Amino acid sequence: MFWWRASTFHEVAKLVGLEKKIAEITYRGLNGELDWHEGLRVRINLLRGTPKEIFIEGLKRLQVNPSTLSVLRKLLRVGHIVGVITGGPTIIIQNLLKDIPLSFTYGNELIFDHGKLIDIDIRVIDKGEILSRVLDDFREFGVEGIVAVGDGANDISMFKIADLSIGVNPKPIVENYVDVKISSMEISQIPDIIHKYFNERAKHRL
Repeated sequence: MFWWRASTFHEVAKLVGLEKKIAEITYRGLNGELDWHEGLRVRINLLRGTPKEIFIEGLKRLQVNPSTLSVLRKLLRVGHIVGVITGGPTIIIQNLLKDIPLSFTYGNELIFDHGKLIDIDIRVIDKGEILSRVLDDFREFGVEGIVAVGDGANDISMFKIADLSIGVNPKPIVENYVDVKISSMEISQIPDIIHKYFNERAKHRL
């Protein structure tokens, strides 16, 4: 969520008078107080029947963190394989990052019928498992290591298998799983953090 200033669910919730309830469920999920997928189902149930037009309006209100696009472009430009695995709906990635040629994207699909939300197809169960699958897919390209960037409890499985884990405003439950902590205002430092890590690792191998 640190890549953008809010979430689709939050913005939609504001439009239908459910902001407080949706925010509380999201907060509990990120802090590990509620199973992420259970919380996702609860949010969908609360928003069930909401017209698709409201979701489109909510997306229009989302703002990308100013540093996000430049960081992603810089990492891709120097040859990194860059992707997004979100516990939220893919509609966010498709709209906010549509101009970024990401190497891969994974997320959950909102299901609409007759123009109204009826369900969600949960495709991201375990981010760590997906990251392992991505590594297998790109192994032929000589991947040197995995870097994971996240902030909440649903990112822990990803952090466990990454060579370098970066927490952006990490929740307390996440702090012991990250190697580097930064604030959302320091996202622009991510390429330098990655460069320094792999340079140091290369020196130790000599």
